[in-house]
Amino acid sequence: MLTIRVLICMSFSLFLFACANNQPIRASGPGSIYAQVEELDRMKYIEVTDMRAVRKNGLLNVQSEITNLDDDTQQIHYRYKWLDGGGFTVGNEEAWKPALIYGQQRKMITGIAPSGAVTDFRLVLQSPDRGVN
Repeated sequence: MLTIRVLICMSFSLFLFACANNQPIRASGPGSIYAQVEELDRMKYIEVTDMRAVRKNGLLNVQSEITNLDDDTQQIHYRYKWLDGGGFTVGNEEAWKPALIYGQQRKMITGIAPSGAVTDFRLVLQSPDRGVN
């Protein structure tokens, strides 16, 4: 009887642990998505919800998932900033790219580094109200 109680308690504890670890990470810091994102404007309804990077053919390829948390369509401008191992910018600045994200939609955006010297990146987001150069 005691072993059944212990097994039930352990199973419940593991269940609670698994549920707690499925929550999205909101804190910024090294290794989190938010360390890779620069918001030039506060965007209330836009959130970067996933980000992946892989090296293909010697170039860093990045895929970012942007989520519109609102029911209304949101517009953003974005670009990737490519960095070398020392944190210096590699290549010229990318042009701003527009993205229209419908209500409650998740949109994937991608970028490919301009050089094999790129080891890191930042996704730069901006509201279209700011004006694009």
